Amino acid sequence: MAVARFQIYRSAARASVTWRLLSANNRGLGKAVAPYPTDSECAKAVAELRELVANGRALLTRDAQLWSWRLQLGGVDLAVSCRSYQRRLQAQYAFRSFVELAADAPVAGLEQ
Repeated sequence: MAVARFQIYRSAARASVTWRLLSANNRGLGKAVAPYPTDSECAKAVAELRELVANGRALLTRDAQLWSWRLQLGGVDLAVSCRSYQRRLQAQYAFRSFVELAADAPVAGLEQ
């Protein structure tokens, strides 16, 4: 059975590493705010996020008629939505899904 999971992968230019949380059907739920210079720093950031995600808060923003979310803790962005939503309620629901799944989601190995 498929489950939500963190995917750590190299950018197309292979200069940096980043992560995203994928749902069981492989849709992006949330992603890193910025890339990381090394695999180990990215993996450490995912581990920290998994521990802190329940303490964060949603910052919902609207840009060009579309809504998105950011996960913040202490004024620092920890994650952002992978996509934009037509309705604020959809963005709120997507944020809640991210928070509920992130703490227990396994981490997939580095994708080349």
